[in-house]
Amino acid sequence: FRARANAWVYAHRLELCVFTLALLVRLLIISLAPAKEITTYWLGADGGDYVNQAQNMLDGRGFSRSESEPYLPDALHTPLYPAMLAATRILFGSFIPIIVIESFLSSLLPVLGILMARLFVQRRSVLTALGIFLALEPHLIFNTIFFATEGISVILITWGTYELLALGKTERSRHAILAGIAFGLATLARPITTYLPLFLLPLFLYQGYIVSRTRPLLKAFGIFLCMFALLITPWLVRNYIVFDSISMSSASWFNVYTRLATTVRAIDTGDDFYTSYHTSLDDLARKGYITHPPPVEEEEIQHPSFAPVLRQESLRILGEHPKALALYLLITPFTLLTQSNALGYYSSIYPL
Repeated sequence: FRARANAWVYAHRLELCVFTLALLVRLLIISLAPAKEITTYWLGADGGDYVNQAQNMLDGRGFSRSESEPYLPDALHTPLYPAMLAATRILFGSFIPIIVIESFLSSLLPVLGILMARLFVQRRSVLTALGIFLALEPHLIFNTIFFATEGISVILITWGTYELLALGKTERSRHAILAGIAFGLATLARPITTYLPLFLLPLFLYQGYIVSRTRPLLKAFGIFLCMFALLITPWLVRNYIVFDSISMSSASWFNVYTRLATTVRAIDTGDDFYTSYHTSLDDLARKGYITHPPPVEEEEIQHPSFAPVLRQESLRILGEHPKALALYLLITPFTLLTQSNALGYYSSIYPL
């Protein structure tokens, strides 16, 4: 056994080294943070909601982010991360260890990166450089050491992507099963991958019928789809029963209206985002769509029943500002790559 273990360690020494490096860096950052930040800033933008959902589940109040009665069922968020928080509280008596758990899981990202690259590249220097970069990349660390779904979803999406790439290379059903599990769990963490099968189907058809002219990939896609559907269907059923809506989340048109349409109008009018945001809420109140005058809690318009109204109003605003929409589409990719909030996050927690 010792000989086999030593042989395995030697064969995977690169992966073990970059995993250890990534984990040590994350644990170091966590250890240097002031203790008070663990329960305040480290909650992130939505961390308080996830903690409330986890505590309400533990207290038998269902999946709700309400802090007091009535505990209204939540349609915006998906259940995986709050469930992980609840499990952490049961096991350790606190929600805080989730940060360490996330750090451990996110340390697998450089390992998955190496595994993906190895499907196409064999040069050890390239694999080593990639592993070190992914272990130290600030934004990946930023997204995986506080109370947020981004860290878990990044890990799961990366794992699923590796399995899909491996499936394309080997056509083994095992990779289809694991890819379905990974992306199903990723969708339960963040619903951004809900429609992934629709994008993958043309690729599988192209690869299966035109490139390889064999059927294993199409069979594999069916396996992937079954595993994916098996994991997300219970949540779809829950939302249908509770909200009469077959969807993973009510976030789609809510985000289009309060983020996209609001930003497009701000670009055209020259207002800042928050002025435009309150204008959007004023519009809903003026037209009688919301019951409370602004400022209004976002939770009111996050109910699935508001989706038709938000869709109508979003399309109206976007149609009224076509040039601003085009400018927004040009600006967004640039700002995504150049204006990370990671630096502001680190400097606020670790002032120099």
